[in-house]
Amino acid sequence: MSDEEQDALYNLGGDSAIFDAVELADARWCTDWNNQNALEFSNVVADAYNAPVETTDAFFLDAKDPYTNLSADLGLPSCSPGVLP
Repeated sequence: MSDEEQDALYNLGGDSAIFDAVELADARWCTDWNNQNALEFSNVVADAYNAPVETTDAFFLDAKDPYTNLSADLGLPSCSPGVLP
């Protein structure tokens, strides 16, 4: 992949696929898979299941039985809009 192609996918500063996805999502499941050993699948699943969700959308916040790990602003790169690593 060229530097330009990588930037078009992963630039958290704007004008990239990940920037657009984070900006447009109603909620974001903020996993930390980069710190998991891919061969320890149970840890990957546990991280995903217990990860916080960032949202300000009433659909998620006002649900009859909402996910208990919701936050309006986690301040996490690749999860919170506009937050850079």
